Order: sequence, then structure tokens, then C-alpha cells
Amino acid sequence: MSPDDRPDQTGRGWTVIREQVTIDAPRQAVWSVLADLDRFADFSPMVRRVERLDGPRSGVGAGRRCAAMRAGHIDERVVDWEEGRRLALEVVGGMPIRGVGVWMLEGDRPTEVSFRLEYRPRFGPAGRLMDRVVMRTQMERGFVANLDGLRRLVEAGTAEPGGRARPAEQPTNP
Repeated sequence: MSPDDRPDQTGRGWTVIREQVTIDAPRQAVWSVLADLDRFADFSPMVRRVERLDGPRSGVGAGRRCAAMRAGHIDERVVDWEEGRRLALEVVGGMPIRGVGVWMLEGDRPTEVSFRLEYRPRFGPAGRLMDRVVMRTQMERGFVANLDGLRRLVEAGTAEPGGRARPAEQPTNP
């Protein structure tokens, strides 16, 4: 059973976060950014840089370490790869959670991109409290920002690695 096909674990100590965005670009343009695991820092405002973990460069078993903008890191390894359609990454280190994040692509110009994270905080009751009070909200905001960054990067036609998404425009006061 693939990570996205498992039943929700909500209510059993698991948290499920779902977000989505529509990108005005062909599915292959979106996939080419997601499938290049090194590109995550190009569209995630929370990631300073990405380093490869040992293993294959792509497909099941490929891994990355994402250094956060503020402090710390998260290690992820691909556990499901359906070319052009689905990418699932398991959290294998660095964060106080265990879980799987799944990117899904549907349609073709526009491309519907959804992200689902199913996770369980570590550290028992203290971790669950930390999740309810702080982590869940921060992660929801982060994934909205990641999807928006991906949308801006792909729609701008920035296909070359190292081309970061433009920051979101801030409203100006008259």
C-alpha cells in the first residue's frame, strides 16, 4: 500500500495536513522541479540549502537533507515515486516527527498540485501537546508557502536549477 493510500490516522495520535494549488503550467514542468530533489530550496522559503543523502539521485531510495533558514534540518527519503504523478518522502531524521509527505499532480495545464503530510510527533504526550499548540499551525503555513513558491517558480518559467522563486509581493499601504 502506498503512503497516500493508507487510511487517515487522525484521532490515533496522527495529524494529517492537506494543501493544494493550481499551477498554470504543464504537469511535466511542475514534475521536473519536484523530481529534482535538490530544487526544494528554490521554492521553499523555509529551506536555506539542500544536500543529497547517500543513495540514488532519484526514485525510491533517494534522499535529501534540507537545512532550515532558522536552525536545524530535516532528512527525507523517497518511499514512493510514480513518474510525473506522485512523489512520497518519509521523514527519516532531524525533526521531532515521523511521517510521510506526498506530492500529487493531476491534470495538465493547469496542473493541480496537492500535498499531504501524515505525521506523528515524537516524545509522547509532550510531543502531541507541542503539535497542537505550535507545530501544526507552523507546518500548515509552511506548506502553503511551499506550494505558493512552487507555483511562482514554475509559472515564471524558472526551469534552471538555482533559480529561486520570487518572494510573495507584500501589499503596500497608500
